Amino acid sequence: MDERCKSFNFNDCNKKCELNFATRREHPKDFNATQGSVYFDADEDTPLYSLDDSSFSYYQSCKRFLDAGYRSSGIYTIYPEGFGNCGLRVYCDMETDGGGWIVFQRRQDGSVDFWRNWTEYQSGFGDLPSEFWLGNDNLVTLTSDDSQGTWELRVDLGDWENKTVWAKYTDFKLSPGEYRLNYDFYDISSTAGDSLAESKGFPFTTKDKDNDVYDRNCAYIHKGAWWFAKSVIAGLRCNSFAAQQYAFYNAENRALERFVYVDKSVRSPVICGRECSMDDRCKSFNYNDCSEKCELNLATRREHPEDFNATQGSVYFDADEDTPLYSLADHSFSYYQSCKRLLDAGYRSSGIYTIYPEGFGNGGLRVYCDMETDGGGWIVFQRRQDGSVDFWRNWDEYQSGFGNMSGEFWLGNDNLVTLTSDNSQGTWELRVDLGDWEDNTVWAKYTDFKLSPGEYRLNYDFYDISSTAGDSMRISKGLPFSTKDKDNDIWERNCADIHKGAWWFNACMSCHLNGIYYPEQIPGNDWGIYWYRWKYTTEYSLKKCSMKIREI
Repeated sequence: MDERCKSFNFNDCNKKCELNFATRREHPKDFNATQGSVYFDADEDTPLYSLDDSSFSYYQSCKRFLDAGYRSSGIYTIYPEGFGNCGLRVYCDMETDGGGWIVFQRRQDGSVDFWRNWTEYQSGFGDLPSEFWLGNDNLVTLTSDDSQGTWELRVDLGDWENKTVWAKYTDFKLSPGEYRLNYDFYDISSTAGDSLAESKGFPFTTKDKDNDVYDRNCAYIHKGAWWFAKSVIAGLRCNSFAAQQYAFYNAENRALERFVYVDKSVRSPVICGRECSMDDRCKSFNYNDCSEKCELNLATRREHPEDFNATQGSVYFDADEDTPLYSLADHSFSYYQSCKRLLDAGYRSSGIYTIYPEGFGNGGLRVYCDMETDGGGWIVFQRRQDGSVDFWRNWDEYQSGFGNMSGEFWLGNDNLVTLTSDNSQGTWELRVDLGDWEDNTVWAKYTDFKLSPGEYRLNYDFYDISSTAGDSMRISKGLPFSTKDKDNDIWERNCADIHKGAWWFNACMSCHLNGIYYPEQIPGNDWGIYWYRWKYTTEYSLKKCSMKIREI
């Protein structure tokens, strides 16, 4: 649309589009290797100049990439000491304050929940192109590598009037074990002021690991995780909060069952508590932070102790000061192999659990368990609902998984291979749930679902003829997975690139649930989220979908 444009560069990580006045043929000396960037022009020979990721040197940090001439902010793989041959995927900020920064935390839109436990902060969570925490273990390993010199820490802040400030600290390190915050000096030229001073030398605290010096858990009170010294709020009891004139006390990993009279979704236990305090019938409530499910009860645990059950992920609240004594730690729970085993053991709340199937070792696998649909016990491995997560991703990202289990995500093809190859649990059934913009829902089920290693071929036995969605997976059966950078379909062009997603494409498909999310039902030429046998048109993109498996 712009006559001046002769070519363009696009970086899929940061969604940066650069229009150029010239082409690589006109200026070959300026046609540079830039990891993560893709160059486009009208010359048929241009694809011959593509570079595989393996062409890039193993740089130890974002600063080393910068020094080598890489100028685009985005996701890179670095190879510092301690990370082996696989390296570490990081977001490099190549623009701020001279560039070369490894970003280890970003908040920008609330798409990722940061009120998480110790293990999640330890390993990291979120999505590198948007909101994330890189992981405390990764920070320990990075900052203990003295071969690269000392590290400086920079904090960038922005307010709602679009004003920005920053603070810098010298010789930043995170110590192993308790992840104590260590640095040397605050840079007095900073514009944000020194608000880390009272955290210096203190260990990290999460809602399930209280390392602060206050007599209550600051991480729990302030609903986050940090190097807390003492809480800035005085007068609150540990494991309590106030809603209007009422005080509630909680028991973690507990729920009162059989007395729920209101079931709704709210964003926090405080809102759930407010709902309870405004209703004279409400004597207690259950809240699940993962699913944001609020259940108001007509009774209390003291009145019905036989219905006061262990429920991983749920928190029970009432006005009894003794209630916190009944909390259960996460390690109190048995090592169940699947969501179905958890369901059979009495866990009824949908949410995030850790399961321990064959092949995942002592750390297990964190999954979202749907305990309600079609009898419950489903491991959800894909969910689309609001377009908050980009699904047009590369092979490696689909291999390892991405997104936020409380929202939109893909569990990871390697995880699906390992799960479905565990014959000790029997065969697996696949269920697909679909929803349109008129709030109609349909479903499809398939027996003996498996994903094969290598190309991640889609295998199943039969389509369940009682399904209401129609069989749109038929032409994908037995086919390998394709992504924008790995074309395994049977067409001469890359279906994943054309339809802007990743799938078991034929040439190309009669369904595609990893396509572009359109906030209205009308898609672009890529067809969006598509299931032909329901809508029988390429001009309707679905509002929501999920894919889940359960052993039989």
